[in-house]
Amino acid sequence: MTENNNNSSKKRILYVLHYSGGVEHAVKDMANSVSDEYDFFILKSDMTRLILSRLDGNQFVDLEEFELTTPWHAKLIHSEEFKENYTNILLNYKIDLIQIDHLLFHSLDLPDVASALNIPTILAFHDYYYICQSLVLLDENYNYCGGYCDSNDKKCGSNIGWFDLPENIVEWKKDWQKEMKKLFEKCDALITAMPFTKNMYLKHYPTLNESDIQIVQYGRDIKRYYNLNSIPDLTHPIKILIPGAFFPHKGSLFIKELKKEDVENKLELHLLGFASEELKEIGIAYGEYEREDFAKYVEEIKPSFMGLFSIWPETYSHTLTESISVGVPIIASKIGASNGRVEDNDCGWLIDTNNVKEAYQRILEISNDKEEYLRVKKQIDNLELRTASQMALDYKKLYEKLLG
Repeated sequence: MTENNNNSSKKRILYVLHYSGGVEHAVKDMANSVSDEYDFFILKSDMTRLILSRLDGNQFVDLEEFELTTPWHAKLIHSEEFKENYTNILLNYKIDLIQIDHLLFHSLDLPDVASALNIPTILAFHDYYYICQSLVLLDENYNYCGGYCDSNDKKCGSNIGWFDLPENIVEWKKDWQKEMKKLFEKCDALITAMPFTKNMYLKHYPTLNESDIQIVQYGRDIKRYYNLNSIPDLTHPIKILIPGAFFPHKGSLFIKELKKEDVENKLELHLLGFASEELKEIGIAYGEYEREDFAKYVEEIKPSFMGLFSIWPETYSHTLTESISVGVPIIASKIGASNGRVEDNDCGWLIDTNNVKEAYQRILEISNDKEEYLRVKKQIDNLELRTASQMALDYKKLYEKLLG
């Protein structure tokens, strides 16, 4: 292992997560918001190796890689190899505090190692991995289950294409949740971004108290735009811009059914993000995009609505924040954090993605009510988004408390 010669007097925080995914953007936002007082490292796993990086400005610069002789698998709970790597990293890089933003592709040894070295550990709930390893709580038929299994013969793992889950996930989930209870007890703080997610964990783990999970909302310094939308007019196709990655849990199946319902082509769907060839046939697809280019696409398309159609309960929804920032009224699914945020901020309308016919008619009703549309548009323009500095205050308080 490389000798670490950095002489910075700042406390050092290690963020832990899996390789790739939206959590990495959130981690970068969090780290940058408090980088004036702390040094940040990030440890990612891709099943076959651990990759250690350090925050340098707005980029994580790779420091070391650790090849795993035994690759990660879904039933891996403890591993001497992971444990040894964790120990060496924490000692060699003089880590003062650990924030686990995701343990997918990691063993569960890190809190034990940290405790032995008197390093406090924070565990963040960014999704429902600690309720069920399927992460998004959909059954084998892509129906939302809330993490409650109505049968012992479920093949929900077939929905996850990027890693293998146990064939009988229901039986495995019982053992998994027992391990999670132990994990929670070993951590010094549990955090999540929204009350909905907190309540989900409290329901599944009754031994947790209300005070055991702290709400720390995201904040982001994001430019605001005010004239990128077009007012809906039923004499022309209604432009709906749908951002994100188009997988079943993000609403790809609902989008297909919605377009089937639209036999008169009253809706013009614009798909911003990864989309299958089948979806590209029913909408205008732009492919994957960089975060900083979001507003450029909106300005080019001039949508009347942003469509956020996840069929699982989002734990925060960064695309909702981006949608508010460009000043376009939102139509969102009636579930999870996006439900709460749209309702609390009065920045759009909610639809039931389980009833496509009703959802379609509701979209047309909204489009036909110009007065209501303009009221919501004005409300969005006046909304104040939570900033990175506001988020930083919450994290600094938490870090200071744990670091003494």
